[in-house]
Amino acid sequence: MKYNKLDGFEIELGTVFKLACCDCGLVHNIAIAKENNDKIGFALERNNKATAQLRRHNFGYLQQGVLNYTMNKLR
Repeated sequence: MKYNKLDGFEIELGTVFKLACCDCGLVHNIAIAKENNDKIGFALERNNKATAQLRRHNFGYLQQGVLNYTMNKLR
């Protein structure tokens, strides 16, 4: 399987950002921190409000929408 190498991105330490699953629409808040001994840690917390908003506007379960669109297009 061939993979495309994409450009990376940088995040300031201590910044909290949101990450949503493209399959189920579940949203998490993610924070990344660097400790004094140069170890990197991260914390995840489920964001129920953002998840509900995403799913309410039909952006949750994105894979199912793509599959239905593809099947209808092929018919």
